[in-house]
Amino acid sequence: MFQDALYVHIKIIWNLLEQKSIPGPPHPNTLTEFNSLFSDAAKITQIVDNFHGSPLVPFKEVVSLKTLRLSQRKIGQGIVNLDNFFVEYTQATLACLGLRLWGPDLDGSPTSLYNEACRQAALKSFRQAAAG
Repeated sequence: MFQDALYVHIKIIWNLLEQKSIPGPPHPNTLTEFNSLFSDAAKITQIVDNFHGSPLVPFKEVVSLKTLRLSQRKIGQGIVNLDNFFVEYTQATLACLGLRLWGPDLDGSPTSLYNEACRQAALKSFRQAAAG
């Protein structure tokens, strides 16, 4: 059940809500900008553990979840209740990490700083969603 919930969560934040949606790679400028902000994974962890500081990108520039309609949605084989707090919390997490759009670089190294930030953002927002 946990794995199913995490899978659905990732589909939501990656905006893969339609069946058979295929994620695209991050834009090269996205990776360049992100890599200019971070030099080690410890900084990413520090931000995720305590993101009361200023966001690295303006909140209004975060495009993940912008077009999401708040309501109950059928995703996969389950129904998910999407509320405003979940959307705002996830967007704030992304802004603090300098991510305008959540989506790991599947062609890049799984241990890249960009992919680490995506992983940390997904887990933090998932924990918050699970806590309700």
